[in-house]
Amino acid sequence: MSALMMQRQIDALNQIAPRSDADLKDISLQKLRAALGNARRALLPPPEVLVKVRRIRRTKQNAAYYAENADKVREWGGVYRTANAEKIKERKAAYCAENKEKVKARMAAWRTENKEKVKADRAAYYAANRDKALERVAAYLAANPEVRAAYRTANADKIREMKAAYRAENADKIKEREAAWRAANPDKMRAQEHTRRARKRGAEGKFTAEDISTIRAAQKDKCAMCKTKLKGRGHRDHIVPLAKGGSNWPANIQLLCGPCNCSKGAKDPIAFARTHGRLL
Repeated sequence: MSALMMQRQIDALNQIAPRSDADLKDISLQKLRAALGNARRALLPPPEVLVKVRRIRRTKQNAAYYAENADKVREWGGVYRTANAEKIKERKAAYCAENKEKVKARMAAWRTENKEKVKADRAAYYAANRDKALERVAAYLAANPEVRAAYRTANADKIREMKAAYRAENADKIKEREAAWRAANPDKMRAQEHTRRARKRGAEGKFTAEDISTIRAAQKDKCAMCKTKLKGRGHRDHIVPLAKGGSNWPANIQLLCGPCNCSKGAKDPIAFARTHGRLL
């Protein structure tokens, strides 16, 4: 017994201890019992200590029961979670909303301690939900273009190495894919080729397949020089040739038939028009 408990008991008994024979006559049986009860309670630990002791005892009992009945407890838990899915979801959401920083710190600590597991789980999820994951990433990057730009700037060398390694490992696959794209997008392919040639000559500007469609509609799908029907085909010609300082902007592009484009070459547009009886 601790000194504090002994002092409590002594104080409780002193409250009813008779000082004389007269005091002894005045003590009733009920009062004596009450004093003894107080003395007995004085021997007990403080309430907060009792609560802690009961909690520890209950935890040990639960742990022992779970060790002996792990499968049963797991089965009961599954049944409860299935029957109360919405309730559990709401409770979790409420807890997370009230303890955002606490939950965030705990999750960050867990991820730091379980890096390999996190990596494996992400890989497994991506393998099972590839399309869904790609859509989510694409939507995020579309809404936050600065994230992609910042990553590319900070990891330029790494990205270059990754692309080179991919091209080396998938050369045949890339060739097939590019050939299929060129066959399916002849107008875009030609536009890209013109842009490449213009860039090589130091000319500014570029045009797209959509620009060619606009030019074709303006020329009514006819050769700009001889007015022959192009039937959706025709050559993209720089009105002022690149060799003479012409640009690669749509305003300097026209559609010619094969013979007209071959005869024009890098000639001055006015001189070439005069050979066809124009601008005289």
